[in-house]
Amino acid sequence: MAQAVARLAVMAALLFLSTPTHAENGRILFVRKDKVMEQRMGSLEAPRQVAVLPEGFNPLGIQVSRNGKLIVLDGGNQAAWIVDGEVKLGRCTGKANPSPSGECLACPVGKHFQLVSAVHEASLELPAAYRDVGFLGEGKGLYAVTDDGVVAFEAKAPEETRVLSKGPARKHVMISPDGGRAVSVIGERETSRVQVSALDGEGVPRMLGGPAMPVAWSPDSQWVLLLEGSVADRTIESGDDTDDTEDEPEVEETPGETPESEPGDDRLEEAPEGRGEAGSPWLMAATHRRPGRPVHRTKGRKRAPPPPAPLPTVRACATRALGGESKCWNEFAPLGFSPDSELVLLRKGTTLYAGRIAGVRPELPKIILDGIEGPVAWVP
Repeated sequence: MAQAVARLAVMAALLFLSTPTHAENGRILFVRKDKVMEQRMGSLEAPRQVAVLPEGFNPLGIQVSRNGKLIVLDGGNQAAWIVDGEVKLGRCTGKANPSPSGECLACPVGKHFQLVSAVHEASLELPAAYRDVGFLGEGKGLYAVTDDGVVAFEAKAPEETRVLSKGPARKHVMISPDGGRAVSVIGERETSRVQVSALDGEGVPRMLGGPAMPVAWSPDSQWVLLLEGSVADRTIESGDDTDDTEDEPEVEETPGETPESEPGDDRLEEAPEGRGEAGSPWLMAATHRRPGRPVHRTKGRKRAPPPPAPLPTVRACATRALGGESKCWNEFAPLGFSPDSELVLLRKGTTLYAGRIAGVRPELPKIILDGIEGPVAWVP
């Protein structure tokens, strides 16, 4: 029986990979032991080896340039990159961001950021006030986070800046691929919030949710992928933000006994229509509310509601940058978007899944690959 189930799972994954909708939808890069591998979507062939990693280098993440030519590996306090199958360990002492063309990277070198050539032994040191340096998009220059906000500059004149977004220093700043918006995190731990703002120097930040961490922008710059931890109880019923048991007399219960009730008087109040069933594993995060908790009623009296269903320890949410629409998958970790921005790459354990964004409710994600423990990226 176990072997039959395993065969069915493999067949389902192969069918998903070969579905025409995904036939031209890029490739999955992943690390397996000391190798970087590639699985092309739409191909039934085995994964292809891209490169062998240097001994002792354990990547934490993968980034790829917009054109797919430069693969950058984040090693924590070191960065490596792959050009035409050759792995290079450069001078970067932290996470490196690839340029859209794949010709260079922006990364910390010691205490300051530098622009480092991906091919030649050349680099350019940037002003000491710059941090979290990255690229705005093809031909749009670079950005940096400073104490006064986010600024843009050109590589040929890094001291000359223009303000993109004012305000105090932020964390985990991520610029959309079109260079028009940024998401960032303000606050700490349980009070942290993710906000989005236009990069026009005047944009007013708008909250997307939280506590959460931004993971990726969709290639079309319309969606932000968030990682949410233990989701806070956000139960606020429509038009009423009070506890519906307030000011009601409590029922005294003797141990081992339950309140008396008459047949037909007990009923269960369900969650309002459209918010899903209590305990449902799929949440409609567009409202950022948890399904309503059932309340047991007896004639003229109320009992305390039963304990709510356990909250997910982690969930992935694709949230529209404008409009607030969200799709969430409980107990899945978010990894990125498909190149066409229609699917979200998810992980549960060592299995990779693809979840479709379109639709009223999130669909059950489909299995893509299994046995993947290292970092992953879905690239063109």
